[in-house]
Amino acid sequence: MGQLTARRDSGKKAHFFKIKQNRIEFDLVAHWSRFPLNNESSDIDLAHFHSKFNSLKIGDHVLLKVEKSINMKGLTCLRPLDFATILSPRLIDIADVLQSDDKAFNNKVLLSLNEKEMYQHRNIIDSVLLRSRLNKLIRNFLDVEGFIEVETPILNLKSGGANATPFTTRLKNDNKKRKENEELQLRIAPELWLKRLIIAGYEGIYELGKNFRNEGVDMTHNPEFTSLEIYKKYYDIEDIISLGERILTKIYIQFEKEIGEEKFNAFKNEGFKFKRVSCIEQISKDYKVNLDDLISVLQQCNQSNTSNELVKLLEPSVLFQNRVKDIKIGDISVQTLLKKLVDHIEEDHCNFTTPTILTNHPGLLSPLAKQEESGVQSFRYELFIEGVEYMNGYEEQNDPHIQHQQFLRQQEVKDDSEMMTMDSNYVKAMKYGLGPTSGLGVGIDRILMMVSRKKSIASVLSFGNIENVKRQ
Repeated sequence: MGQLTARRDSGKKAHFFKIKQNRIEFDLVAHWSRFPLNNESSDIDLAHFHSKFNSLKIGDHVLLKVEKSINMKGLTCLRPLDFATILSPRLIDIADVLQSDDKAFNNKVLLSLNEKEMYQHRNIIDSVLLRSRLNKLIRNFLDVEGFIEVETPILNLKSGGANATPFTTRLKNDNKKRKENEELQLRIAPELWLKRLIIAGYEGIYELGKNFRNEGVDMTHNPEFTSLEIYKKYYDIEDIISLGERILTKIYIQFEKEIGEEKFNAFKNEGFKFKRVSCIEQISKDYKVNLDDLISVLQQCNQSNTSNELVKLLEPSVLFQNRVKDIKIGDISVQTLLKKLVDHIEEDHCNFTTPTILTNHPGLLSPLAKQEESGVQSFRYELFIEGVEYMNGYEEQNDPHIQHQQFLRQQEVKDDSEMMTMDSNYVKAMKYGLGPTSGLGVGIDRILMMVSRKKSIASVLSFGNIENVKRQ
């Protein structure tokens, strides 16, 4: 039994097919001169033979009794001993799909119907199989490292763990004691739940699962996406950076052919230790201000929670003037201004083929991360390749009083609706004792984009992005 994936004819007497079962393709050759029913006692004629095999289509699922044979080139093929029984016919013509990327992405079912044409000639890499291989690789690696895989809730009264707008839904009211139509949120990140498990005594855990963020669709973003989050007790920032480097190195080695030799060699030449860029130091260099003065001003901004002093320091820079000319400085919070400065660092200094680690983010932008005593810099890092973020890790803030203050500070930001919300229950859980812990988040869909050398996230999702899904 199998599915026909290719066919060609040589007149009426010879029909050549490829038949696939368990992702293995076999050559199937039906030739009139070697067909068992072609004998003196049979009433089968050539026209009937041709009609039967000519009616088979690419995409048909068939049952055949066959024998193994060796063709003139010495290659193994299958020869039918009887006509095929069609188990499930392909009823829709797919010829026009070959000329249309849009139709392919908007109906993923079509991609599997003509694998020879769709995958070989159009160089489409099977993202479903790649995702399976990648997930197995990650799980095997982390299992060997001593981590255990866990699951955390997707629905909750309040979603936290990242700066993003959540999706909301309602719980059906079948209990009179419960509030009518209680609103729930889909998680934007599993972070706070995973750290609860660390508090509960699990020392090394990870979750590979779905997150949901109510944001737009572009080349690297989809409202539904897959992430890997890892947490390890007693790891510091250098430990978690090393873990990220080892995971990415393992992926590169495993998928070297898919990634491409040129890109792999450039990566390998770095010795699998990545270039580093410090946020605060780079702001000092880019805008030509003294580093000590910048740190002092950021301390003042932390205390006043305004951007005034930072604007005064950076205003003489022509680069700063060019970049903020469309921004009303008087209305911008210090968090939003710092976010824009860091965005420019990512564009200017993290846009390389080889991985670049961005470290020492402003403390005001990292409310869940542990910070230096001054609060100016956090023990955090992000990993970029060609300007795309793949990893985000930091030492977790484990002082409940400081965490509470950092949550409160986020609530004061009026010009960014995606700033993190307060989670009092998480702060209460921290009081049971969150040991020194570091965490790492990895964007699985983006890793797949890198592995398959695709520029669009839709290309690596099983049914495309949310716009493709809506049309299916």
